[in-house]
Amino acid sequence: AMGGVLLIAAVATIVFLSKGITGGISETESETETTMVPTTELQKEVTVDNIPITGMSRNEARDAILKNYPWDMKVTWQEEVYQVADLMGGKVDTLLDEVYLGEPKEHYTLDTSGLEEAAKAEAANVAAKWDKAPKNGAISSYDKDTDKFLFTGAEQGQAVNQDKLAQDITEALGRKEFDAVIVAVVDTVEPEVSEATAREKYKTISTCITKTTSNSKRNTNIKLAAQAINGTVL
Repeated sequence: AMGGVLLIAAVATIVFLSKGITGGISETESETETTMVPTTELQKEVTVDNIPITGMSRNEARDAILKNYPWDMKVTWQEEVYQVADLMGGKVDTLLDEVYLGEPKEHYTLDTSGLEEAAKAEAANVAAKWDKAPKNGAISSYDKDTDKFLFTGAEQGQAVNQDKLAQDITEALGRKEFDAVIVAVVDTVEPEVSEATAREKYKTISTCITKTTSNSKRNTNIKLAAQAINGTVL
């Protein structure tokens, strides 16, 4: 009986050790397979706008192109500066997809077409920051001591010429001047109502005089009510 027990224990030990070794080998092999990352380098002679990218990985090629075409386009007006969003990064990625995922040609050039809507969106962003609505001349307050309304002067507004700005951005893209500094055209917007017009507009159009009763308390209430609403603009 003792011999049988020892035999079973020995067999179990051998099986356990065999599984442990096998599992260790499988785990090592699995780790080796997952850590191997293939490197893709362009073997064919390829240039992008005379920039050679032969022998480069995709990321290296992207860096080489962007080094020659750094993006730093700005829009300025007086002391204001707006940094235009990078409109060419996606174009570079699309070109590199064609090169590295297909059969590459020898010569490529950056495509700057089809960005008109993006240029319009950037022009709209500039306008949202710099546009200022005009302010009409109007009544500002009432001076009860002089029984007169006080007026504020009209103020001019300003509006970015979005069509001109979008066109300038598009033309700079076409010239591949990705670091262009574009001066925005900002037009003056006149108010609809000047201070003089407001003064002419707001005048007394009628008056009414009536007598109150001889009740002093009622007269006091009428006086307080009139003082409360005096100078109110409807």
